[in-house]
Amino acid sequence: MRRNPKRLGVAVVALVTALSLSTPISEAAQKNQKVEAQYRDIKILYNNNQVVSTLEPFIIAGTTYLPLSMMADVFNKNVYWDGSTKTISVTDKANPQLEQLRVELATKNTNIADLTAQLSSKDTRIADLEKRLESREYDEADLEELEEELNDEYGEWEDMDFRISIDGDEDDIDVEIKVDLDDYDEEWSDLSNREIEGFVEDILDDIWNEYDDADISGSIIDRSENEEVVEFSGEDGDVDVDITRSGDRLSDLEDDLKDTYEDYFDDIRLTVYLNGSTDDVQFVINVAYQSYKEEWDDLTESEIDRLLDDVADDIADEFEDADIEGYIYDTDNQRRLAEY
Repeated sequence: MRRNPKRLGVAVVALVTALSLSTPISEAAQKNQKVEAQYRDIKILYNNNQVVSTLEPFIIAGTTYLPLSMMADVFNKNVYWDGSTKTISVTDKANPQLEQLRVELATKNTNIADLTAQLSSKDTRIADLEKRLESREYDEADLEELEEELNDEYGEWEDMDFRISIDGDEDDIDVEIKVDLDDYDEEWSDLSNREIEGFVEDILDDIWNEYDDADISGSIIDRSENEEVVEFSGEDGDVDVDITRSGDRLSDLEDDLKDTYEDYFDDIRLTVYLNGSTDDVQFVINVAYQSYKEEWDDLTESEIDRLLDDVADDIADEFEDADIEGYIYDTDNQRRLAEY
């Protein structure tokens, strides 16, 4: 192959540069050496693509030399020559696309970490819910069994039939006890408050035998009136029972009637009293006749009858199955003025 003097000159310069990378500066500055460079139209392929350059690779003593600046572009490097120190510096070129990819990758890794943490949290939540569901199903099965035992033990008590229902979990239990006092009014009335309290306490003690840490609340309901006659609660072995007797209900109704009918007639003061039970109610409307003689005598018979009917209707609204009778009483002359 014919040598090109121009190429040879370039080759020698490149060779001196190459040799300077492996020769101490002190020696390189003092030593010159002639070499023979061979050019054989060497091509450089990078990922199967030819690298284009004005500088051609060459061979010296069987070693192929490449211009450093030629390969710097291939590998995305900066090449700097410092003539004062005879130093070549190679640094990485900034790659905006690569930096953007790194930022996106870091963001995606952060998102993946967040999603992984959320998934782990949800898995923990699901496991907790499954555990609680299993525990609740177990509790419900146990409560159903306990409910059956309570009905076997207390479903018939003091010649009365009761239906006991319980609901809740091992920490909080609701108890509902139903009885038809329309059928057992006399039996219920014969019970003392202490007997009723003992009945409730026995039921709660049996529940605590199974669930010793449970807070218990409940009531005894009169099915005929759909009203609570007993409210109770229990915590840490202590039981509180609140009993409402029929007399208490009559007293509450009496207070309401006094407020309602005190001024039924504008110029006549009336007072209503109740006696009896929730099955048999007697009402008395007191009036001081001598104090209101003129006003009373001006009333028509229909106005007086309407007063009696209104009082009886209010009592019936509260005790719908009760037998009701009543009258208007002259407290001055101790006589009845009208009857219902």
